[in-house]
Amino acid sequence: MDTPRYVLSALDATAVTKANMGAVVRVKIAVWILLGVMLLLSLLTGENVFHNLSWPAKLSVIVLTLWALCFNTDELAPAPMELRFYDDRLVVYHDRRAYSPRNVRREIRTIYYRDVKECQYRKRRARVNIVGRFEDTWYTFPPDGPPPAQASRQRVVDGAITFHTYFSPEIDFAAEIEAHSPLRVTVTE
Repeated sequence: MDTPRYVLSALDATAVTKANMGAVVRVKIAVWILLGVMLLLSLLTGENVFHNLSWPAKLSVIVLTLWALCFNTDELAPAPMELRFYDDRLVVYHDRRAYSPRNVRREIRTIYYRDVKECQYRKRRARVNIVGRFEDTWYTFPPDGPPPAQASRQRVVDGAITFHTYFSPEIDFAAEIEAHSPLRVTVTE
């Protein structure tokens, strides 16, 4: 593979489960299973199972559902990334991105400049979106091991390559992208 003209190293923000949230996650899963069972029973029997509950049970189900919807168990953590600028394409490269202790992968997203429909930098959300057709490649790491030689997932996607800039406030991503590629960045608040 040819070498990039310019490489910009930065930190992306990845949502990971907060430490010591295992019990909370298990309770949330139990609430969703309970709701699924109630819905399934209602569909199978033709009766409203929720209607047959006592009012304290109804209140408990409502409160648990609202809690499961509103309680956030994720936080943003820094993840090293590189923007690799080539003559004809941009590669967004994450060497090791951890979504959870068991879900760690290398991500390589390649988009040719001719396939870019739009490039946005949203200042308030500190996020860059590059919309278009791109190649998405993942290498899922086994626990305590190196990445596999073969890609776990490789596909062509019509969508957006998104990365966050929370942990790299010193970099002007719009200026860097415009300086090292033919892309024009739309900056919004």
